[in-house]
Amino acid sequence: MRRLRNWPLGVVVVAAVLTIAFFLAMSGLLGYHAHTDEVADDYAGLVGPMVITRAGCARPDGTPIHVDRELFVQFTVSDENASPYLARNIDRFTTDPASVDPANEEFGESNLMHTVNGYVFGNQPLSSVCAPTWSACCRPV
Repeated sequence: MRRLRNWPLGVVVVAAVLTIAFFLAMSGLLGYHAHTDEVADDYAGLVGPMVITRAGCARPDGTPIHVDRELFVQFTVSDENASPYLARNIDRFTTDPASVDPANEEFGESNLMHTVNGYVFGNQPLSSVCAPTWSACCRPV
């Protein structure tokens, strides 16, 4: 990937489109995470799956033709104390922000979020899957 002229590293440019072309032998899945501050960005939720589809095996919208449904599951413990949004969240979601002590051990423990796809307490939308049907051009090796 080439660095775009006059854009310093670590700066996110909104409304820019960057197309990267490369040879791909087969389709697959890659995990995305931000690289500005990998730990804090992960705890802020800046992570997710990227589906990479080989040429000739994609619908016009880029989704793989050999997949009728996609299901991504990420089990994680997020330490929201390390999120760059901690101060903003305290201000926004507490009735008395001045009374919150981020150094308090109980507060710290309460911010360890055991999640499935970012949902806590098992309240995520239900998903269902079925047996796969492979197309001839995209059958896994």
